[in-house]
Amino acid sequence: ATIYCTGPQTLKEQLWNGMRIDVTVEEAQHYLDQFFVMYPGVQRYINDTKNFADKHNFVYTYFGRRRRFPYAYYSRGDRERMHRQAVNARIQSTSSDIVMSCLIRVNNYLRSRNDGSCVLLTVHDSILFQAPHGAYQNLKSTLDNLIVEETRRQCPWLPVVWKYDVGWGPNYGDTHGKV
Repeated sequence: ATIYCTGPQTLKEQLWNGMRIDVTVEEAQHYLDQFFVMYPGVQRYINDTKNFADKHNFVYTYFGRRRRFPYAYYSRGDRERMHRQAVNARIQSTSSDIVMSCLIRVNNYLRSRNDGSCVLLTVHDSILFQAPHGAYQNLKSTLDNLIVEETRRQCPWLPVVWKYDVGWGPNYGDTHGKV
C-alpha cells in the first residue's frame, strides 16, 4: 500500500484503511517524527518541492517533464492538494518516464525479431506483450539488458536497481511464473 500523508490523523486513517493496522494519533505522530529524524532528506525534498510549486505552479520530473498546477491558489484546499500532488508527481511521473523508456526498448527489440512478437498494451506499470510459443526462451537475459542495464545507464542517479518480473501464460488472466 502507498502511504502519503499530511499529518498523524491521515496516517492513522491510511494505516487502518489500507492495512488494517490500528494506531492512535499519538502513535502515528511518533512514527512520523521518527521517520523524518531517520530520513532528513525526505523532509528536505518535501519542503523544497512545495516551495518550488508555490513559486512556479509546476514541478519537473527528473527527465524535465512538467506537471502544472493552474488551480493552485483558488483556495487553501487547492493549495494543499497541489502540495500533495507536487511531491508525488516528481516520483511517480519519473517512474512513469522510466517505464515508458523500457516499453520503447522492449517494443523495438520485439519488432526486430520478425517473429510476430509485439507489445499489446500496458496496464499501469506492466507491459503486456505477445510472442510465439517458445519465444520466451532466453528472454530473461535480454530483458535484463533492455530493462535493468539500460535503465542504470540512462538513470545513473537512481538510488535503487530498477527491477521487473516476467510472467508467461496463454492469456493475461492466466499469466504465471517467472522467466
